[in-house]
Amino acid sequence: RAQAASLIVSGYAENGKLAILAKSDYEHLSFEEFHTNCKIASYAKFKDRLLQLNMNYATVEKHASQMLKTSEIDKVIVNQKATILHEQDVFKQLVQAVAGGMSGYIRNSYAQVNLHIAETSLAIEEKIEEVRGLENHRQELTDATEKEEHYRQILTPEYLNRIYRPSKGNQVAVGVKSLKLYEALIAEYGEEKATDMVVKNPTILGELKGYGIGKLVGLTNDRKGAIALCKNLERYLNGFNRSGEMVKQYKVQMEEASFSDKLVALTEEIEHLRSLLPADIDNEFLKEVENKLQKSKGNNIDWRDLQKSELFEAVMANQSAKKESSIVANADRGANEELSVPSKLEENKELETAVSDIIIAEEITEKPALKRGYVTKHAAGASQTKQKSK
Repeated sequence: RAQAASLIVSGYAENGKLAILAKSDYEHLSFEEFHTNCKIASYAKFKDRLLQLNMNYATVEKHASQMLKTSEIDKVIVNQKATILHEQDVFKQLVQAVAGGMSGYIRNSYAQVNLHIAETSLAIEEKIEEVRGLENHRQELTDATEKEEHYRQILTPEYLNRIYRPSKGNQVAVGVKSLKLYEALIAEYGEEKATDMVVKNPTILGELKGYGIGKLVGLTNDRKGAIALCKNLERYLNGFNRSGEMVKQYKVQMEEASFSDKLVALTEEIEHLRSLLPADIDNEFLKEVENKLQKSKGNNIDWRDLQKSELFEAVMANQSAKKESSIVANADRGANEELSVPSKLEENKELETAVSDIIIAEEITEKPALKRGYVTKHAAGASQTKQKSK
């Protein structure tokens, strides 16, 4: 009853999720701030129902206050790394075995959990290796592209800079200007013919440095140097053209490889696999189970101290969170169906039943023996409600 009241008073966050599951969405808030926000959100969620039932909210809060002694457990739970290991059958079986004190079953379940963890860890490592492989391949293509771009944008203009005389008052580097002229020739005549034209007559791209007769005679050192560099001009221009083709190829490979999409998909897979690993509270529980199993090779083990521990309560609370969410969702659906019932008395009765379901379900989490009978009764009630609605 106290736990159900606690759920009504502060069990929900502003985003509509159970508080126990929503803490990761509000990491910027302290525990106290988060708890206050949950009280406001939970009251907003249940206030209409409480008013219709004429329930005393102070009384509900009083019941909820009985849960304060377990607030430290709540703190541990909401601050845990969000994992879904507790939702996996293999872990549920271990928790159920511990709850029943069945040592043989606990040994088997514990071994299965460890196998699950080992296989999941191995799968994570394999995915991480795939990520590294993709990142290395992408980096190789990126480096190769940057190398070719460096040749095109830096080395080639710098080489032409040493051949051609800069124009007075022109802020653009002469090498860049000459290269643009060469690219214009390529656009008009093609690479091979444009290169042949420049090799035969370098002055097409600009005026040579120094003084002399074309590329034949140099009267100054600058012109002599420019003439010497013209001898390798064909090789540089061919290199420029080849690097352009390489850049295109690398970019096509980058596009076809779809690195970003693959890395995003792998990252999501890794995050999902990591969510299947134990959180801190799960690890602590597994360690306690391991310690008890190691102390005795037989099955005559007393599990009562672990069953009564706050740690086990927290583990059980983690597993019951989904049940609570499902129960409240059913109660909400029941409230919607009630709108079509004309009798005010019946409406209030249905609403009382909805809140009672929350309280009964909470008691069931403490008394597993009642679970089967409750589920059967609840299913029958749901069927009757559905027939009445029709």
